Amino acid sequence: MDRDRHSELGWVLALCLALAGCGGAEDDLPREAVSGQVTLDGVPLKRATIHFDPEGQGPAHPVAVGGVVIDGSYSIPRAQGPTPGTYRVSIFPSSEAIGTGAVEEEPPRKRPKRPPAPTAYISKSPLKAEVKPGGSNTFEFALSSR
Repeated sequence: MDRDRHSELGWVLALCLALAGCGGAEDDLPREAVSGQVTLDGVPLKRATIHFDPEGQGPAHPVAVGGVVIDGSYSIPRAQGPTPGTYRVSIFPSSEAIGTGAVEEEPPRKRPKRPPAPTAYISKSPLKAEVKPGGSNTFEFALSSR
Protein backbone atom coordinates (compact mmCIF):
# COMPACT_ATOMS: atom_id res chain seq x y z
CA MET A 1 0.00 0.00 0.00
CA ASP A 2 1.50 3.34 -0.90
CA ARG A 3 2.14 5.85 1.87
CA ASP A 4 -0.61 8.31 0.79
CA ARG A 5 -3.29 5.62 0.68
CA HIS A 6 -2.13 4.23 4.01
CA SER A 7 -2.35 7.68 5.58
CA GLU A 8 -5.79 8.28 4.02
CA LEU A 9 -7.11 4.96 5.34
CA GLY A 10 -5.72 5.77 8.78
CA TRP A 11 -7.59 9.05 8.91
CA VAL A 12 -10.83 7.43 7.74
CA LEU A 13 -10.50 4.71 10.39
CA ALA A 14 -9.77 7.28 13.09
CA LEU A 15 -12.81 9.32 12.07
CA CYS A 16 -15.06 6.27 12.00
CA LEU A 17 -13.88 5.08 15.39
CA ALA A 18 -14.30 8.55 16.89
CA LEU A 19 -17.83 8.81 15.52
CA ALA A 20 -18.62 5.32 16.73
CA GLY A 21 -17.77 6.30 20.28
CA CYS A 22 -15.19 3.58 20.71
CA GLY A 23 -14.03 4.95 24.06
CA GLY A 24 -16.03 2.29 25.87
CA ALA A 25 -18.47 4.76 27.45
CA GLU A 26 -21.98 3.37 27.65
CA ASP A 27 -24.94 5.55 26.82
CA ASP A 28 -28.67 5.12 27.20
CA LEU A 29 -29.37 4.98 23.47
CA PRO A 30 -31.20 1.91 22.12
CA ARG A 31 -28.28 0.81 19.93
CA GLU A 32 -28.34 -2.28 17.73
CA ALA A 33 -25.55 -4.53 16.43
CA VAL A 34 -25.11 -4.54 12.64
CA SER A 35 -23.14 -6.93 10.47
CA GLY A 36 -22.92 -8.25 6.95
CA GLN A 37 -20.94 -8.68 3.76
CA VAL A 38 -19.47 -6.26 1.19
CA THR A 39 -18.54 -7.43 -2.30
CA LEU A 40 -17.40 -5.68 -5.46
CA ASP A 41 -18.39 -7.43 -8.69
CA GLY A 42 -18.98 -10.59 -6.67
CA VAL A 43 -15.57 -10.54 -4.93
CA PRO A 44 -15.34 -9.82 -1.16
CA LEU A 45 -13.51 -6.57 -0.39
CA LYS A 46 -10.30 -7.41 1.47
CA ARG A 47 -10.07 -4.13 3.41
CA ALA A 48 -12.44 -1.17 3.71
CA THR A 49 -14.30 0.96 6.20
CA ILE A 50 -18.07 1.18 6.33
CA HIS A 51 -19.99 4.15 7.66
CA PHE A 52 -23.67 4.45 8.61
CA ASP A 53 -24.99 8.05 8.50
CA PRO A 54 -28.52 8.81 9.76
CA GLU A 55 -31.02 9.91 7.12
CA GLY A 56 -33.22 11.91 9.46
CA GLN A 57 -34.07 12.45 13.07
CA GLY A 58 -36.02 9.25 13.63
CA PRO A 59 -37.57 8.18 16.93
CA ALA A 60 -34.39 6.88 18.58
CA HIS A 61 -31.80 9.66 18.27
CA PRO A 62 -29.92 8.23 15.26
CA VAL A 63 -26.15 8.31 15.48
CA ALA A 64 -23.40 8.00 12.86
CA VAL A 65 -21.25 4.89 13.33
CA GLY A 66 -18.46 3.17 11.46
CA GLY A 67 -16.59 -0.09 11.31
CA VAL A 68 -14.01 -2.06 9.40
CA VAL A 69 -14.57 -4.51 6.54
CA ILE A 70 -12.07 -7.39 6.51
CA ASP A 71 -12.23 -10.09 3.84
CA GLY A 72 -15.72 -8.92 2.89
CA SER A 73 -17.21 -9.04 6.40
CA TYR A 74 -18.03 -6.33 8.92
CA SER A 75 -19.54 -6.39 12.39
CA ILE A 76 -20.31 -3.45 14.66
CA PRO A 77 -21.26 -4.56 18.19
CA ARG A 78 -24.35 -3.24 19.91
CA ALA A 79 -22.36 -1.00 22.30
CA GLN A 80 -21.01 0.97 19.31
CA GLY A 81 -23.89 0.30 16.89
CA PRO A 82 -26.50 2.58 15.37
CA THR A 83 -29.92 3.25 16.85
CA PRO A 84 -33.04 2.16 14.92
CA GLY A 85 -33.69 4.24 11.83
CA THR A 86 -32.75 4.72 8.19
CA TYR A 87 -29.08 5.15 7.32
CA ARG A 88 -27.09 6.05 4.22
CA VAL A 89 -24.16 3.65 3.98
CA SER A 90 -20.77 4.71 2.61
CA ILE A 91 -17.91 2.33 1.91
CA PHE A 92 -14.29 3.48 1.78
CA PRO A 93 -12.16 0.69 0.25
CA SER A 94 -8.41 0.61 0.79
CA SER A 95 -6.03 0.35 -2.15
CA GLU A 96 -5.75 -3.39 -1.35
CA ALA A 97 -9.52 -3.92 -1.33
CA ILE A 98 -9.69 -6.43 -4.17
CA GLY A 99 -7.51 -9.47 -4.66
CA THR A 100 -7.65 -11.46 -7.86
CA GLY A 101 -5.24 -14.21 -8.74
CA ALA A 102 -4.47 -12.84 -12.20
CA VAL A 103 -3.50 -9.40 -10.95
CA GLU A 104 -1.47 -10.76 -8.03
CA GLU A 105 0.67 -12.92 -10.35
CA GLU A 106 1.72 -9.97 -12.54
CA PRO A 107 4.85 -7.99 -11.70
CA PRO A 108 4.02 -4.87 -9.65
CA ARG A 109 5.09 -2.45 -12.43
CA LYS A 110 2.51 -3.97 -14.81
CA ARG A 111 -0.47 -3.95 -12.47
CA PRO A 112 -3.29 -1.84 -13.84
CA LYS A 113 -4.08 1.23 -11.80
CA ARG A 114 -7.77 1.15 -10.96
CA PRO A 115 -9.68 2.33 -7.95
CA PRO A 116 -10.81 -0.45 -5.62
CA ALA A 117 -14.43 0.71 -5.87
CA PRO A 118 -16.30 3.47 -7.64
CA THR A 119 -16.56 6.76 -5.78
CA ALA A 120 -20.33 6.46 -6.07
CA TYR A 121 -20.24 4.41 -2.85
CA ILE A 122 -18.35 7.12 -0.97
CA SER A 123 -19.82 10.50 -1.87
CA LYS A 124 -23.64 10.59 -1.93
CA SER A 125 -23.81 6.82 -1.72
CA PRO A 126 -27.04 5.18 -2.94
CA LEU A 127 -26.70 2.44 -0.32
CA LYS A 128 -29.29 2.38 2.47
CA ALA A 129 -29.92 0.32 5.59
CA GLU A 130 -33.00 0.24 7.82
CA VAL A 131 -31.86 -0.64 11.34
CA LYS A 132 -34.73 -2.22 13.28
CA PRO A 133 -35.06 -2.65 17.04
CA GLY A 134 -34.35 -6.22 18.10
CA GLY A 135 -33.86 -7.39 14.50
CA SER A 136 -30.98 -9.32 12.99
CA ASN A 137 -29.78 -6.14 11.21
CA THR A 138 -27.60 -8.02 8.75
CA PHE A 139 -26.94 -6.03 5.57
CA GLU A 140 -25.21 -7.21 2.41
CA PHE A 141 -23.84 -4.64 0.00
CA ALA A 142 -23.01 -5.81 -3.53
CA LEU A 143 -21.01 -3.01 -5.16
CA SER A 144 -20.49 -2.80 -8.90
CA SER A 145 -17.60 -1.22 -10.78
CA ARG A 146 -19.84 -0.69 -13.81
